[in-house]
Amino acid sequence: MADLERALIAKVLETGDLKSAVNRGVTTDHFQDDRAARQWDWILESWSKYGEPPVEASFKRHFPERLEQTDEPLDLLVDEVVKTHAALETNALIIEASQAMAEEDGDPEQALRILESGLSEIRSGVSVSQDIDLVQTTEDRMEHYRWLREHKGELQGIPTSFETIDDATGGLQEEQLVTIVGQVKQGKSWIALSVARAASVAGKRVLFVSFEMSAPEQQARYDALAAGVNAERLKRGQVSERELRKVQRKIEEENESSGAFILSTDTTSTTTVSGLRAKIDTHAPDLVVVDGAYFMDDENGEPKGTPRALTNITRSLKRLAQAKKIPVVITTQALSWKVGKGGKLDANAVGYSSSFVQDSDVLLGVEKQAEDEGMFILRIVLSRNTGPRATRLFMDWDTSQFEELGEVIEFND
Repeated sequence: MADLERALIAKVLETGDLKSAVNRGVTTDHFQDDRAARQWDWILESWSKYGEPPVEASFKRHFPERLEQTDEPLDLLVDEVVKTHAALETNALIIEASQAMAEEDGDPEQALRILESGLSEIRSGVSVSQDIDLVQTTEDRMEHYRWLREHKGELQGIPTSFETIDDATGGLQEEQLVTIVGQVKQGKSWIALSVARAASVAGKRVLFVSFEMSAPEQQARYDALAAGVNAERLKRGQVSERELRKVQRKIEEENESSGAFILSTDTTSTTTVSGLRAKIDTHAPDLVVVDGAYFMDDENGEPKGTPRALTNITRSLKRLAQAKKIPVVITTQALSWKVGKGGKLDANAVGYSSSFVQDSDVLLGVEKQAEDEGMFILRIVLSRNTGPRATRLFMDWDTSQFEELGEVIEFND
């Protein structure tokens, strides 16, 4: 390890390139050899003071010793130092979790929390910089713009199953955090499931995490959506033999062309963002949907459901979407006493934490219409790339199908 660390120092002095290591977050913590750590600290201090790394002659005046010369490229040395540090940190984390388990009243949940929190930090430490030099990527961007022009009018992202929403947003886009908000029992879970199923039918791999409902209930809803039967009767065994055959036929038909739909109701391994990341690493989905994100636990130790905890969670979910380059869709609740006149949702109605609004690229509101239990309005409350839009939906509970009745034209007072 000491030889690797000294080789990195020699290569930085030889090339004058310190940014490659700094952009990967290499600090004195990455050095196990004390003298190498002091040398790296001096290099960083010199760079901070003079705006460039020191030359070899200046270095040798402070550290008169032979440098560990190597023909290996700088990026390889940086990568090896980062990975070695991550391996050591992982081993230390495992020991800490094992010690927590070995205590007389050892708590497995505490050990898991230690692992999840620590692994999240380690992963962020080994991530590669996503900086883009716009001067060097002009031709790539122009090629992308030409492709967009040739395919104008086509859906660019993942479909949501709601035409008005897709028309406005272009579908669910990479790196987006999309929040669906609604009052209690007003259809947001149905909307989330419909969005997830539409993605699967379009051939995408979907990970659906449910904190709101049990696995049997979500499975029944999914199968009812596919077959066009009543979900409650399907769940209670009250469908006819003809309907049951229809369910089987429709599911088998969809299975031939659909992408994967992984339903997770494992609230022990997905209750934190690190746990969710592990599920993503396992299943490699194109879309993640979390029904009931406000039930998740904060890895920084903030009390469950508090504004600080939820802020940490939404920020982490946004970073997760960016890191994995996939859209992440979550649901949360609106507070009835904050809902506007006529049940209309706005950003102020989102409950528990303003971070749901701040961190979301798209905020969708679900409003159940009092005059008819099957009538809903689905609206774009806020979006970074489009203005407000709304569509009227009718939910036929006998067939578990949403019918889009057309865009709602609203005028400001």
